[in-house]
Amino acid sequence: MNDSDEDHEYSDDSDSLETSLREGPMDFAIGIPSSFGSFFGLLPSRSVPTVCRFCPGYIQPSFSTTSCAASTSAEGTSSDRTTPWYTCPPDQEHVLCQCCFQPMPKNWSGVIPAQSIPPQKCAICSKYFCHILWGCKKAGCLGCLNKFTEFPVREGNLAVLINKNLYESKILKDYLTQQNLSKEDFLHRCLQKLDSKEYTTTDGGSHELTSSTVLCYKCGWRNFQELAYQFRRDIPRDQLPDSFRQRTDCYWGRNCRTQSMPHHASNFNHICEQTRFT
Repeated sequence: MNDSDEDHEYSDDSDSLETSLREGPMDFAIGIPSSFGSFFGLLPSRSVPTVCRFCPGYIQPSFSTTSCAASTSAEGTSSDRTTPWYTCPPDQEHVLCQCCFQPMPKNWSGVIPAQSIPPQKCAICSKYFCHILWGCKKAGCLGCLNKFTEFPVREGNLAVLINKNLYESKILKDYLTQQNLSKEDFLHRCLQKLDSKEYTTTDGGSHELTSSTVLCYKCGWRNFQELAYQFRRDIPRDQLPDSFRQRTDCYWGRNCRTQSMPHHASNFNHICEQTRFT
C-alpha cells in the first residue's frame, strides 16, 4: 500500500462536486428534471430537492449500503453515535458528505445547542464528512472524520508508514512488537508528544493541531505519518539490530526519492536530514 492507496480509501472525488445544496422544487419538461432542461434551454435552472435522514418523509436509499469499515472492523473506530434529535425545516440547507455523498444538515437551526452538534468538517481541508454525525455508510470507509485521538491505525498502515520506506517501517513495527505497544498505544504516545510540542506535524505551520483536532482520514494520515517518523527517529540506536545500525546515511535523507526501493532502503539509513544540495 502506498500514499496514493491511502488517499483513495475514502474516494476523494469531491473537488469537482458542488457540496452545498438548498431545498427547492423539481420541475419536469418532457420528463426531464429542470437542471437538464436548463442545460438545453428548455427551463430556467432550479436546484434539485435534497432530503437527508433528518428531513420529514426521508426514505432510506434502496441501493445497498455497507456500514463504515471503521465501524465493523476490530481495527477501526466505533460507529456508535449519539445522533442529536433534529428535524430539518423546509428551508434547511444541506451539504454532502465527501465520502458517501449523502446529504446532511449544514446550518442547524437554534433548536439544538451548538455544543451538542457533532463536528462535520475537517479542521485542515474544511471538507464535510458524516462519520461523527451518524456513522458513514459507504462501503470501505475507514472513518472519514474523527478526532485525532480516534484516528483508525490499521495493521496495513504500518507497512508503509515511514515515507513509504518498507525497511524503516519494518524497524518501527518490530520495535512496537518488542516493546509490547499496540497501535493505539503508539498513536497515543505520538499525540502526547504533539500536545507537549515535542513533535510537529506537516500542517502544523498553518493549523494548530492537537490530539483533539477533528480531521478527515486523508489529512489525519498525512499528519500521523510525520508523527510516526519522529517516533522512529527517537528510537535509541542501541535498541536497533546491528544490521540497521551499520548502515550509512543516505545523502538525500528523508527526502530520498528512491527509498521505496528495497535494495536502496536496506543499504542506507533514511532517518536523517538531507545533506546534499542543501
